[in-house]
Amino acid sequence: MIHLEKLRSIGLTTLLMLAGCSLPINAGCPPDSYGNIIDLGNGPCQSLEGTPPASSPRQSSTVPQSSPASQTSAQTFLWKAESAQNVVYLLGSVHFLAAENYPLPESMQAAFDDAEGLVFEIDLNEENTSEDQQMILEKAQPESGETLRASLSPKIYVLATQKAAELGLPIEIFENLEPWFFTLIILPLKLQKMGFELQYGVDYHFYNQAVAQNKEILSLETLEYQISLFDRLSIANQQNLVLQTLEDLKSTETLLTELVSSWLTGNVPQFTQLALESFKPYPQLQQAFLTDRNLNWLKTIEPLFNQNKDYLVIVGAAHLVGDQGLIRLLNDRGYQFEQVSSPPN
Repeated sequence: MIHLEKLRSIGLTTLLMLAGCSLPINAGCPPDSYGNIIDLGNGPCQSLEGTPPASSPRQSSTVPQSSPASQTSAQTFLWKAESAQNVVYLLGSVHFLAAENYPLPESMQAAFDDAEGLVFEIDLNEENTSEDQQMILEKAQPESGETLRASLSPKIYVLATQKAAELGLPIEIFENLEPWFFTLIILPLKLQKMGFELQYGVDYHFYNQAVAQNKEILSLETLEYQISLFDRLSIANQQNLVLQTLEDLKSTETLLTELVSSWLTGNVPQFTQLALESFKPYPQLQQAFLTDRNLNWLKTIEPLFNQNKDYLVIVGAAHLVGDQGLIRLLNDRGYQFEQVSSPPN
């Protein structure tokens, strides 16, 4: 059971990473002995020694476990609408999951099997190109003379140094990069150590199947656009983002299990409470990271209903809920989405 009073402690950064933006940082350096790599573009490659390979399920006791109820619940985070021509599914994604969260609810796989085309937030193949990795690093370059230390308050910088060291990274490798980049590296590393892997995220789970089956694949925006959302943040907002990330690292480990549970069981009121509370102190960020993007995506999603093939649209789960979520926006435009149930296993 999710305790609503606790949900307020889940930070904005964690919500964005898990259910808002699908933009993990890849790298172009040789892997370490575990097959993991990180390239910050400002010196020697930094290996992440001690992090087991993504292909191996974690043995750590901190890995969130899917409860039996999550596999037998009637509700899912999947919606369905029918037009005269076709069926369009909306699936809310958690971008990082654990091996123990599988198998996913049966209805999600059934929606994938039914769809001839899939729509993701971005072209997930973009993340693996050296050109796009270079683009990310270029955007992360600060104005001349600026440093991470100068961009953060002394207290936050000390805390950032401590947390980076706990994850095996010296703060110096971030010194000549903007603060937002620090958050996009540190939080995924922490998620990895907790057993959450990008490869187990809903997006990649179905993207890899779609590629193997040669299904049509579309995207709603570009990786560059997602990165620009962070790059356009003021230094004050970037400092808040770093602080939120550092707070997340201390407090969300036990609550992440509840977050995933609310998603697996399709508990929309609880998940919505989490999303709205996380953004409440930052209305301008909610506008930029959720509302504006949802409105832009309608230009791609609405025409799908005129096609002669079925589509599965997979976006971060935070984009589906609330008054400005995709479900409400599309229902208001006459597309009647209904939440899909999944039969017990």
